[in-house]
Amino acid sequence: MSYLLYCVFHEQGLALAELPPGVDRQSVFVLSCQRLTAAVSELAVPQPDRTDFSHLLAYERTVTWFHRRGTVIPMRYGSIFAELSEITGLLEERREQYSSLLEDLDGLEEVGVRVLLEPSAVASPGRPPASGTAYLASRKEHYEALDRSARELERALHGLYARSRRESRELPGRRLLSLYFLVPRGSVEGFCRAAESLGNGMAGKLRWSGPWPPYNFVHADLGAS
Repeated sequence: MSYLLYCVFHEQGLALAELPPGVDRQSVFVLSCQRLTAAVSELAVPQPDRTDFSHLLAYERTVTWFHRRGTVIPMRYGSIFAELSEITGLLEERREQYSSLLEDLDGLEEVGVRVLLEPSAVASPGRPPASGTAYLASRKEHYEALDRSARELERALHGLYARSRRESRELPGRRLLSLYFLVPRGSVEGFCRAAESLGNGMAGKLRWSGPWPPYNFVHADLGAS
């Protein structure tokens, strides 16, 4: 038997009714230790296919169910344990880390803003540069343009969020800039309106999504591998 860990929370701060089903329609139950609680389900197979999109959606639905009822630390998909005692041991071992993070995340939602920058908005790769120096200068200009776009968005939304982080990746001829914001639950609607209105003045196409559990504001090593 193996077990899948969905999220960690303070049970006294969460209104629990009938729990939702988990991956493969397995029953979700909770384990408590050190004043922390974990949402867990059995796994139908010891090592599920982590590329199965239906499993990922089911996992996210379960985490979102708990998140809508209180503050949670969402674990990355695939935090699998052979024994329940390993999960309670994790709660005991990382009690201070989890408790501190739950305080930091209390009352906050994640909202994502993505900007697909047009070729004119960043330094276009074009043909290979004539020298290594030219290449480095081109890349420097490229990333400075991305940084400017990110700073403009963060400045325009200042006061509507608690924290932010950013990342970017290259697409054919374009660049996708992703920003993630932690927004107070009572301010999400206003934040999304403000983000949407910014799209008219951007050099690229802007889309926002959420609110979500704070996936992008927890450390990668919080769960099992």
